[in-house]
Formats: sequence, C-alpha cells, structure tokens
Amino acid sequence: VVAMAKASRTIPQLPAKVALDDDQTEYSMSVARLPNSTPLYDSHHMVVLFPAIVGNDTISCAISSEALTDHFENDLLRLASVFSHHRSAIQRITERLIAQGRFENDGSILIRSSDC
Repeated sequence: VVAMAKASRTIPQLPAKVALDDDQTEYSMSVARLPNSTPLYDSHHMVVLFPAIVGNDTISCAISSEALTDHFENDLLRLASVFSHHRSAIQRITERLIAQGRFENDGSILIRSSDC
C-alpha cells in the first residue's frame, strides 16, 4: 500500500485490555474518523486511498477495487465516488481492522474483499 502524503506512519496504541468478571478480557473499540477529504484512486495498486484519524494519529488506509466492486457497487470507472457513497460502511470496517491490530508492515490498513 502506498503511503498517503501528509499521513503519519505512526501506529497508534491498540486499545487497552479491560478486565471483566471471571477472568474474561475485552478490548475496547477504537473510534476511527474518516475526514471529509476526497479519496484518491491509485490505478497502479488498484486501491482507493484515504486517511483515518484515531485520537491524534493519522493512519494511511486503502480499500481494494475488488472489495469496492464485490461488496458495494460494481462501477470500476467511479471507484472514488463509490467509496464516498459508502463511506460509513467503510468506516466501520476500518474501525474493526484497527481494533484487531490488522496493520500492514508499513503501518497502514488495507481493506480486502475478504474483510467486508
């Protein structure tokens, strides 16, 4: 995944564990915010790039064109528009992957079709 300009490569701290009764453990959910910036289509990598903000950290994120066409709208000519139309669903997927610590080696998040 290509890092976005102005995006930090800092991996945010994962949610702290909260002890529950009977030795159960639960992870609190990270809240990721997708700014209203325009998503950018990277034709070389076939992904739509977008930032996610968690606390004070900006995380470079991408969703594959396959994920967009398989699970949202099958319109290869308007992938950035498809992303914008389904921003809230993509935000929920992004939050889940961040909370699970599913970062790529470069600290970014890549949403694949299997993640949707």
